[in-house]
Amino acid sequence: MITPTLMEHIRSIGDVEELDRLQAAIELRRRELSGDGTTRTSAGPAGAVLERRPYGSGVLQLEAQDANGPCWYFHLRKDGERKIVYVGRTDEPEIALAQIKGGMGG
Repeated sequence: MITPTLMEHIRSIGDVEELDRLQAAIELRRRELSGDGTTRTSAGPAGAVLERRPYGSGVLQLEAQDANGPCWYFHLRKDGERKIVYVGRTDEPEIALAQIKGGMGG
């Protein structure tokens, strides 16, 4: 049950990055409760999010794209701007993203 106190606290958050961290924590708790380790939705139209995983300061998302299959993207906020990094088609998005970030100087 969502309490009025919790809702009031959420309304008082003035930092988008703090809201992103809260959203990632909620997604993590959902995965814990499901016992699945991931958050999944049914396949949908192109651009639909099929899976979400909190990762570092952002969120990895498996997004439906086209007949070639879904692709992973990393969504984060940096310097107040939303950034999206293409990770690709992989079964190990965390490893692929770490390799991308390593090639970008961390």
